[in-house]
Amino acid sequence: MLSPVELARIAVLRPELRNALPALVDRVEARTGKRVHITSGLRSHAKQQYLWDHRAENPNPVAIPGTSFHEYGAGVDVSIDGGTQQDYATLADVAQNDFGFCSGYPADPGHIRLNESLSDAQSAWAQLQQQRVTIAGCVVVVGIAIAFTTSAVQRTRR
Repeated sequence: MLSPVELARIAVLRPELRNALPALVDRVEARTGKRVHITSGLRSHAKQQYLWDHRAENPNPVAIPGTSFHEYGAGVDVSIDGGTQQDYATLADVAQNDFGFCSGYPADPGHIRLNESLSDAQSAWAQLQQQRVTIAGCVVVVGIAIAFTTSAVQRTRR
C-alpha cells in the first residue's frame, strides 16, 4: 500500500504508469511478503544533471540528463525492505508480465518504466504538459470570469 508521500511522488507521472503503481506495489508485496516503496518518480532536468554529476557516489546506474525516463514522467524507482535478488526478480516479473512495463533488472533492479522508446516518452510528456497548461489556463480564465461576475452582481445589489 502506498503512503501519502509515495502517492505525492507519483501524482504527476504519466497516467498509464501512475494509475497502475498502487496495484503493482500491492501485488509485489503480496508475493514477497515485504514492504515496497516508491523512492523516486518525476525528476527535473536539474535533478538528473545533479545525479549524473555525482554518479560515482550512486550505487545504481544513472542516465545522462535528457535520456532518463524519470524526466518524462515515465519511470520510477522502487525499493523493497530487506529485498533480496529474488524479491527484485519478483518485482521485474510483476512489472513486465502483469503490467507490461520494462524493468531495469538485473542491472538496475529497482527501476520500472513504461514500455516505450525514449522519443515516444518525450513526445507523450510534451503533449501531456500542453494539455495541463491548457486546462490550467481554462481554470484561471473561468475563475476570473466567476470572480468578475460575482463582483458585478454584488455591485448591482447595492
